[in-house]
Amino acid sequence: MEDVVRDFTCYMSCVDYLRTGGFIQPPDMPFVDFPRHDMSLRSALVLLGVAEHEMWLGRRVEYGLFNAAETEEFGCIYILPSMKRGFDAQVTFWVREDRHVDLDAGLFGFLREWVPAAYPMLPRILFPGREMAWEEWALLEDA
Repeated sequence: MEDVVRDFTCYMSCVDYLRTGGFIQPPDMPFVDFPRHDMSLRSALVLLGVAEHEMWLGRRVEYGLFNAAETEEFGCIYILPSMKRGFDAQVTFWVREDRHVDLDAGLFGFLREWVPAAYPMLPRILFPGREMAWEEWALLEDA
């Protein structure tokens, strides 16, 4: 929760880009109403508090992407229980719009190797919107 200002500043700088890009959810069928233009820092703190609690319970993992000095955030990685049957986890991530070109593809390549190595207890990992189109993901049976 101590990252709330950097986190909030990061995603609020590119709300439309995140909502329509299909990085963390299907652009035309959102399962989470995030981020929104009318979000306040207070609501961001609440959302981070909920996420932190879920991480403490072992229900999810989130990583912020920061510069080396940890003064600026560039994006976020989400490792969540799969919403679809047949998979143990689903991984989504986003990189701020102004850093997309130089970070997105490399980060995806890294995550495809790192997540299975770091989380061997999750052998069936899905990268929706990346390895599988969101339209195909939507047709899978819900978990």
